Amino acid sequence: MEEVSKDLMLAFRNLNNSLIQSDFSQIADVINQLQGEQETHTILSSMLVNASLRHRNSDLTHHLIHADRFESTATTTVEMPVGMVASDRSAVLGRDGFMFLIGGSNDVLAQYSPTRGDEFEIAAQWLKVVGDRVERAKRAGVRFHQLIVPEKISILPELYPTPIAAPTRLLDHLERELLAHYGSATYTSARQVFWGLPDRRAVCKRADSHLSPYGTYHIFRYLIRELFDQQVPTFTFDMNRASIGDLSYRMLGLFVPETYLEVDPANLPPFCRGAIKASEFVPENGGHMGRRQVWKNPDAPIAEKVVVFGNSFFSFVETGQSTLSWWFSRWFREFHFVWTNEVDWEYVAEEEPSLVLWQGIERFLAVVPQH
Repeated sequence: MEEVSKDLMLAFRNLNNSLIQSDFSQIADVINQLQGEQETHTILSSMLVNASLRHRNSDLTHHLIHADRFESTATTTVEMPVGMVASDRSAVLGRDGFMFLIGGSNDVLAQYSPTRGDEFEIAAQWLKVVGDRVERAKRAGVRFHQLIVPEKISILPELYPTPIAAPTRLLDHLERELLAHYGSATYTSARQVFWGLPDRRAVCKRADSHLSPYGTYHIFRYLIRELFDQQVPTFTFDMNRASIGDLSYRMLGLFVPETYLEVDPANLPPFCRGAIKASEFVPENGGHMGRRQVWKNPDAPIAEKVVVFGNSFFSFVETGQSTLSWWFSRWFREFHFVWTNEVDWEYVAEEEPSLVLWQGIERFLAVVPQH
């Protein structure tokens, strides 16, 4: 009986995975396999109803996101109580519709505890790592720069459901130490960049843990001015786009689209159209870690090669203006992005860039990389 139960659970798991992947041929195959099992009809009926609803909701979302022109009548608003918490306690609904990541594998909210007590020790480890990076960069004849993107709670603490001291004590202490030791030539505080803006709310997406195109643009603009002494034009963000926020499913159990503003491509400098993907490496497991993209733009205004080691805030250029990679690929003659938490000095030696940039985020600071 126990073996039969295990077989049933495995079969249902396979069916559920097929339903999620929206592959109807796989759905049919799995159902055919289950027809000979007893006491499956009720469960199968329930799963098929859920699958039908999933497909319908998915179609609505897909059409909205991929529409040539955004229609304001295609979306609606719903009033919800501030402070609602996701069923898995990973997210919370703040003011003005902003969702905040509070749980997950990094236990985000716990990092804001005023009694955590390990921030000085971790900051000291980070200072050593950054010092080693600066020295290795000098020996390699390249410039090194470090960027840390703050959590949404640290960007918009006034919109969190309850009063909270932000940023985390670790980020606050580490930033003061990095700027005191190395200055803005080596470290950029994205938090300071955002807090200098008159419209800080526009920096973040509501249903996503990542930045909006507007927020990403301002980090990029600051870096170009500080590191290359060049001015990025002032753009108007007036073109409506829609995407699925990574916090929407956590919060609501549905992949809900949200709208945001980006720059109309027609209003970008002509050289932006020259960016092309020269190569890409995808690990055998198909995951993000270790994945690499190389973009080239012969028309770029900055005739230099830049190598970036970072995560989803750079991400892949195809993701669009919400990613730093999109902006870097347009402005540099050659741009490399490697998804990793480390600096790969062998890769640096092979490519000989003029600048090595490492990008991290506040919630990952508790794990100090080796290189």
